[in-house]
Amino acid sequence: MTGGRAVRFAVAVVAAAALAIAAGSWAGSRLAEPEEPAAPPPPPRAVEVGAAKLVVPAGWRSIPLERSGVAGLDPERAVAFAPAGRASTPIVAEFGPVTDASLLPPALSADVLRSTSPPDATRLGGHPAWLYRAAGSERLDLTVLTTTAGVLAIGCPAGNECTKDVEAAGVPGATTLVPSDSLALGLRLPVVVERLDRNRRAHRAALADANALWRQGRLAGRLSTDHAAAADALRTSAGTAGRRLLASLADTATAYSALARAASNRWRNRFIAARQRIKRSEAALTAALADVPQPRAAPALPPKPEPAISIPDIPAPGGVSLLLFAALALLAAAAGVVLGTTGATERLRRVMDELS
Repeated sequence: MTGGRAVRFAVAVVAAAALAIAAGSWAGSRLAEPEEPAAPPPPPRAVEVGAAKLVVPAGWRSIPLERSGVAGLDPERAVAFAPAGRASTPIVAEFGPVTDASLLPPALSADVLRSTSPPDATRLGGHPAWLYRAAGSERLDLTVLTTTAGVLAIGCPAGNECTKDVEAAGVPGATTLVPSDSLALGLRLPVVVERLDRNRRAHRAALADANALWRQGRLAGRLSTDHAAAADALRTSAGTAGRRLLASLADTATAYSALARAASNRWRNRFIAARQRIKRSEAALTAALADVPQPRAAPALPPKPEPAISIPDIPAPGGVSLLLFAALALLAAAAGVVLGTTGATERLRRVMDELS
């Protein structure tokens, strides 16, 4: 190889190496650049519904109650939502006391919104709940969550299943309960029984001390009223589970009423028969009270798993990845081998000596 060709060959090798290094550096820097992260979805938001709290998607925009289409909602205990991107019936949530065996709060228990079919078991915010499916497309599916402080109901457009988007639901400081046919009765019963027991003890003690028949008749009438009032107080919450209890209360009220009439009219035989009936009816009442199931607390929700921590790849110094650095090293070694085996290295050295 002549001197001119050797020089040109050396210049080409140097240029090729520089170009390879520049290309590798550029590629490595591009690989090292972090990708533009995708915008995270907007976080859910917490909403107060009376004493209850809901965690709903950010896209559930709060709207005035008058736009919900449900009459009788109390602004202190109800909210309405218009989900983003849905041109459908608004979503309604209401919190209130448990007054009905259906476990529905006052406004949403109106007949126009209720289904005649029994509820299905479902979940709301992870807790056990009841689902009343709408009887028509213009009505609401109602999901009910019951607690010791009251009941939270959410009305979704029929077939919408909007409650699946609810991240959490509950009442701070209250216990969430498992819904059942006897739950409303179990919640209402302690207050009613406490009042009945207090009145019974007072009136029965007075009846035992009364000597005059007219006074015995009056006190027996009061005891009849005590039991009838207890039955009235439990009637809406009793449902099918409380039929036996209501019948026992009514029978005991009738027995005391018979005693009152017998005492007022001085009917000795009827008085004795009424006393025997009272014993039987009160025994049946005690058994009926014992048969009412106690409210059952819902199982605690499992803790949410901690998010996984990802460790990003660390790029090589200078912005060049280790893979590209190894490739360039192999390229340089291969070029050295080629130059060495062809004798070009020795000729290049002589040419450089002549030029110096």
